Amino acid sequence: MFKKVLKILVALLILFMLVASFLTYKGYNTAKKEGKNTAQLKDYFPFGRVSNNPKNSQEEIDIENSENESETDIEDNEPNKKLIQVSDEPVAGYAFIKKESFGEELETPTQVQTVTVTPRGTFSRNMKYGDTGEDVKRLQQTLNDCPELGLAETGPGSKGRETTLYVDRTRDAIKKIQLKFKNEILLPQNITEPTGIFDELTRKKLSAPFVCNTIPSSGKNPGTVLKDTIRYVERSTGNIFDYDPENGLIERITNTTIPRVQEAYFTDNGTRVIMRYLKEDNQTIETFVGKIPDRPLGGDTSEATLEGDFIQKNIIAFYGASNVFVKSDILSSSTP
Repeated sequence: MFKKVLKILVALLILFMLVASFLTYKGYNTAKKEGKNTAQLKDYFPFGRVSNNPKNSQEEIDIENSENESETDIEDNEPNKKLIQVSDEPVAGYAFIKKESFGEELETPTQVQTVTVTPRGTFSRNMKYGDTGEDVKRLQQTLNDCPELGLAETGPGSKGRETTLYVDRTRDAIKKIQLKFKNEILLPQNITEPTGIFDELTRKKLSAPFVCNTIPSSGKNPGTVLKDTIRYVERSTGNIFDYDPENGLIERITNTTIPRVQEAYFTDNGTRVIMRYLKEDNQTIETFVGKIPDRPLGGDTSEATLEGDFIQKNIIAFYGASNVFVKSDILSSSTP
């Protein structure tokens, strides 16, 4: 009896091994056909495996984990794609335009201008620090006529308040004139530094008309940039609005009422508009071509009247409306 049971157990074990071998080989062979060159027989042994999707190696497990993490990161970091409502009312048509707006402040470009100074009489004597006389006053007046050499902006020596005393301010102004015209005053005397003395060559230069530079004004002006703007027509009123996506502001451009506008097309960067609507009889199709008034930056930006012309009635449809051109002989001038 014991031998009979043993034979049965051995037969079952052999059958078990045959089935396991067959399933293992079948899985291995399928993996090879699918291009898994790293597949091994042990990976497809059907008994004792926890997962139904065997991993060929620890490296492949790491790669799969990395891919899963990357997909999670992409989903978490994906930008918000929600739509933003622009208008509370239905829109008949819209266009993306470039609109001039104030940008960052820019340095004001400076332009050098010149002025010709006519001396206040002739100068017959040399002068130096401490001298006095009416000719000193005339000298100061001459220097004050040259903006870049003015003695002082306010107080004694300033324009209109010249004195008869040749002291610090007069001497310093003479030094400036000597440097300005050094080729005519200093170099002929073989000197390089100004002396502040009203000598013969300095007198000669200031006794005839000479050219001076004005003081250029400096400052900052606001620069301008072209911003993407959405221009649209409100269906119920025909009013035209601009929407600034950057700050979410809405500005009404025109206040001309055109009820029940069904279609609107913009041309020429939003400066012209074609509006189509049904008249009150619900049968006649009107087509109006309007020009949006110029709105210069920094000028009048109040709401304006939309003026334009009607073209022939009952035009069924426009094709390629962004390139529509209308001949003047079919226009009937009017304002809706």
